[in-house]
Amino acid sequence: MIFRHLLILMTLPLLAAPLGAQPAERSDALARAVETDLTENILPFWMERTVDPDGGFYGTVLNDGTALSGSDKGAILNARILWTFSRAFRIYGLDAYRETADRAADYYKSRFIDPRYGGVFWSVDAEGHPKETVKQTYAIAFGIYGLSEHFRATGDPGSLAAAQALFRTLQDKVHDPVRKGYFEVFGRDWSRSAAKGIDGRSETSKTMNTHIHVMEAFTNLYAAWPDPEVRDAILELLDILRTHLYDAKTHHLILYCDDDWGVVDTADSFGHDIETSWLLCEAAEAVGDAALLADVRRQALAMVDTALAEGLAGDGLMRYERSARGYSRNVSWWPQCETVIGCINAWQLTGQQKYFDAAEKTWDYICAHFIDREHGGWFKDLAPDGKTPFGPKASTWNCPYHNARMGFELRSRLERPAVHTEVMAWSNITGVRSEGELIDFESSVRAGVPGGELEASGREKQSRIRYLREGATQTTVTPLRKGVTFTQHVTDVDPSTVRLAWEVKAEKAGEGGAYFCMAFGPKYYAAARIRTSGRKVVVSAPERQISLEFNRPVKTQVREENGDKVLYVTFLPRLTEGAEAAFSAVMKVSGVQHHEPARIALDYAHPGRVFAGFGGNFRLQNVQKDPAVIDYCLRNLRVAFGRVEMPWSQWDRYRHPETENPAFRGFGGKPEDHVRRSAEMARRLKAVGMPVIVSCWFPPMWAGTVTTRSDGSAYAFSLKEEETDRIYASLAEYLLFLRDEYGVEADYFSFNESDLGIDVVHTPAEHCAFIKGFGAYLAAQGLKTLMLLGDNSDATTFDFIVPTLRDPEARRYVGAISFHSWRGCDDATLQKWAAAAREINVPLIVGEGSTDAAAHQYPGIFNETTFALYEINLYTRLCAICQPLSILQWQLTSDYSLLWGDGIYGSEGPLRPTQRFWNIRQLALTPADAFAIPAACDKDNVNVAAFANTARGQGAVHVVNNAAACTAEISGLPAGAQTATVLVTNARQHAEARSLPVRDGCVAVEMPAESFVSIFVQ
Repeated sequence: MIFRHLLILMTLPLLAAPLGAQPAERSDALARAVETDLTENILPFWMERTVDPDGGFYGTVLNDGTALSGSDKGAILNARILWTFSRAFRIYGLDAYRETADRAADYYKSRFIDPRYGGVFWSVDAEGHPKETVKQTYAIAFGIYGLSEHFRATGDPGSLAAAQALFRTLQDKVHDPVRKGYFEVFGRDWSRSAAKGIDGRSETSKTMNTHIHVMEAFTNLYAAWPDPEVRDAILELLDILRTHLYDAKTHHLILYCDDDWGVVDTADSFGHDIETSWLLCEAAEAVGDAALLADVRRQALAMVDTALAEGLAGDGLMRYERSARGYSRNVSWWPQCETVIGCINAWQLTGQQKYFDAAEKTWDYICAHFIDREHGGWFKDLAPDGKTPFGPKASTWNCPYHNARMGFELRSRLERPAVHTEVMAWSNITGVRSEGELIDFESSVRAGVPGGELEASGREKQSRIRYLREGATQTTVTPLRKGVTFTQHVTDVDPSTVRLAWEVKAEKAGEGGAYFCMAFGPKYYAAARIRTSGRKVVVSAPERQISLEFNRPVKTQVREENGDKVLYVTFLPRLTEGAEAAFSAVMKVSGVQHHEPARIALDYAHPGRVFAGFGGNFRLQNVQKDPAVIDYCLRNLRVAFGRVEMPWSQWDRYRHPETENPAFRGFGGKPEDHVRRSAEMARRLKAVGMPVIVSCWFPPMWAGTVTTRSDGSAYAFSLKEEETDRIYASLAEYLLFLRDEYGVEADYFSFNESDLGIDVVHTPAEHCAFIKGFGAYLAAQGLKTLMLLGDNSDATTFDFIVPTLRDPEARRYVGAISFHSWRGCDDATLQKWAAAAREINVPLIVGEGSTDAAAHQYPGIFNETTFALYEINLYTRLCAICQPLSILQWQLTSDYSLLWGDGIYGSEGPLRPTQRFWNIRQLALTPADAFAIPAACDKDNVNVAAFANTARGQGAVHVVNNAAACTAEISGLPAGAQTATVLVTNARQHAEARSLPVRDGCVAVEMPAESFVSIFVQ
C-alpha cells in the first residue's frame, strides 16, 4: 500500500544537504509569482476564452483570444483541460473550476471515448462527431490522466470507471507482453496502423514521449486506484525509461525506437529530459521502492545537469532540442515550464543553490517573453528572436497543461510546512505536532499568586483577545482581568523547532506576579523529569522530550496542580503599574510517532438511532455577505436539517407598528425586510424537503422584563407572566403567517438558549411550563409544530431539561431534545443527553454545532487547521456517542463561516472553502436516514463514527486521525461490499478521493497525519 511505501521512503536520505542555503523569502516570492500567474492569468484565460457554448471547448483560439468556432477539437486539448481544472478544483475548491472540470469530463466521456471499440478518438469535429478515429496511445494516456484526476477531485465514480476502462484497453490492446512497453498507434479497430504517431513518424513504433506520459497517467491513476496491476505497469515503465529509452553515457533520453527497442533516430530533447527527471521521481515515490527511488533520483540529477549544461541559454531559455543539424530554432513555451519544475525538484533533492537559481532565471524568461499581458494566456511559440509569437494559443498541442502544472507543482513544493504548533486564540499552546503526533502540553499565561488567587488564560475566560497569523507566526493578545496584557508570538521554524516571544505589561498594581506556565498531564508525563537551570528548561518523559532555552536567565518553579505538573516561568515578579517585560525562547520538541495500525471493528448487527444528515443554522445577520455563502453551501453540501430565526421583535413591529417603543424606532432597519428574508429562508429550506426549526432570540419590549443571564454575565429578558396570552398569540401568529403565506409549517419551535438567556431566559420550571402551555396553544391552532426541549447553550446545563422529562403533560408537546455543542462535551455528559432522548423516545438534535462560541471575536482562527481538526473531532464523537438526528452547523452563513474570501471577516480573494468546509462536506455525504453503527477502535487519538442504511446497501465510516500517519484496518463491513470510496481532508487534501477494494468485509485505509477520512461503501 502507498502509506507503507511512504514509511520506507521517509527513511531515505536526500542526496545532499537539507534545504538551508535558500532564503525562504526567495522561494516564497517564486511560488507566489507563479501561482498568481496561474490563478489570475492562465486559468481565467481558458475559462473565459475557450468554452464553446455548443459543448466542450473550442479547438482553436488565436493569440488575440478569438475562437475559431468551426475548428476540430482534439483529444489532447480536451483531456488536458479536464486534468487542469480538476486539479485546480482539488487544490482551490472554487465553484468555477468545478464547473469547468465537470464540463470537460462530461464532454470527454460522451464525445472522445469510442463506444464501439474502446480507446479514444484523436479528434472530433466542431459538433462533436468523430473526425480522426486513429487510436494514439499518447491520447489515451492523457484520457486516463484527466479522468483519474477528475475522480480524485470530485469523487465522480463515472470518471474513475472510464479511466479504469482506458487502462485495461492499453493493457489488453496496446501493451507489448513480450518486449514490453506500448505501441504507438492503431486503427480504430486496434489493427496495427501505418499512420504516423504523435511525433509525426511512421517508422517508429515505441517512443519516449508516449512512454513518459503513459507513466505519468498511470502514476495519477494509482493515486486514485492503488491496484497492483497499475503498480506493476509503473514499475515496467520505470525500467524502460532507465534502460531502453535512456542513454546512460550521455544522460539523454532516446526518442524513437522500433518494436525491438532498436534506435531509429537520435536527437536530444532537453525539455523532455528535464520533464522526465521529475516525472521519474514522482512515479518511483508512488510505488514505494526505496532502492529504486535512490537510483531514479541519481538518474534524474544527471539528466537535469546535462540539460542545464547543454540546453540552457544564458538568458534562461531552455532550448527545444538538438539534432545532427544543431540546435532547433524553435523557441517553445513548454520546455521552460519543465525546466522550472525539474530544477526545483533537483534543488529539493540536493539543496544546491544552482538549481534554484536556474529555476528563477527561466521563470524570469517566461515572464519577459511568453506571458501575454495584453490578451491573457501564454504564447505557444516564438520566432528565433524570442519576441514574435506564432501559432494559436489553443490548439491540439497548446493546452493549459505544462504551465498550469508548473503552478500546481510549485505551490505544492514550495509551500511552507503546515502549522505544527497548536495555538488557541486565547494564547494557550496545546502542543507541537511532530510528524502529526501531538507532543502535548498546555501552556497558559497567568497573573496573581501561585497557589493563591490566580487568573489563567482560557477559553471564554477573557474578553478583547486577538489572534493573527502572518506566515509561520501566530500572534495572540490576551488581556487578563487583573490588568496584565500578554502578547505572544509563536513561530514554526522547522519540524522540531518553535520560536516563542512575549511582551507583558501590567496596567495596574496587584498581588503576585505574571507568569508563562506549561501544564504536563499524567498520561505522558507521570514519570517526567523537569529540570531548570538559568536560561534552560528540559522536560524528559518516556515518549516526550521538550526543551526551552530563553534569551536570558529566568526564575522558575514546578507545582503539582490537579494531577498535572505545572511549570511557572516568571515574567514579572511583582504586578506594579506600568511594569513591562519581554522574553523570548527557542523550544525544541521530539517524541515517539505512533504509526501502528488503528483496528476498527464495526457491529452491523446492532444498529442505533437514525441520522437524517448534517444540518445548518441560517440566522441572517449580514445582508451583503450571507447570500453568497448560503448559496455555496446549499449547492455543495447535502444539508438535511435547517434552523432559522423567528425575528419576534421585528415581527411585532411589522404587524403592530402602533406598539413600537419610540426608543427602538429605526433599529435594525425596516422590520418587514428582516421578517421577509427570514421567512424566505425558511421557505427555501422547506422547498427541498428539510425539516425546519424556528428559534427565537429577541422578544418585543412589551413581552419581557430586562434581567440578567443565568450566569450573571449580561442582560437577558424574562417573559412577563401577565403577558402570557399575548405572547402565545404573537408567536403563533408568526408561525401561522409562515405556514399560510410561505408554505412552511415549522417542525419545531424553541427559544434560543433560554437556559442561559440569549436572549429569553427561563428557569427549568418556566421552560417546562412554556413547553406545556405554548405546545397546547399551537395544537389548538391546528399547527403541527412541536417544541424543542432544551435548545440549551451547551451540554453542561442538562438539569435544565429535567422538569420537562418528569412531566408527562409537557412531554406530549416535545418533538425533540436539543443542546448546543459549545461546551461540556465529555463522554459522560453526552451519554446523559442521549439517554434522555431515548427515555422519552424523541430524537436528539445538536441545534448549534461548533467548538468555540467566542470565535467571532478572533475570526482568523476559522481558517486554521487546528480549529478544523477540533471541530470534526467533536462532530465524530457526537455522532458516535449521542447518535443525534442531526448536527446543525453554526452557521452556514457568513457568520462563523465555513468559507473564506470575498471580504468575509476582512479576508481577501474569491469566495472559497476552508478545511472546515471540506470536513463537513465529507460528513454530510453520510447516506440519508442511515442508522448509527457501533464502532470500536483500539488506538488512542483516533475517533470513529459509522452509519448504515441497509435497505439501500449504503454505509459510511468517518475516522479522525489526530496523530501520525497510520493505516486503519476496518472490519465488519457488509459481506457484499466490493469497493470503498475514500475521501481524505487535511491541510493539503480537500476531500481527495481514492477507490479501494473491500475483501471479506475488510478494507485497509491509509490515513495521513491530522486527517479526516471517510469511507463509503455501496
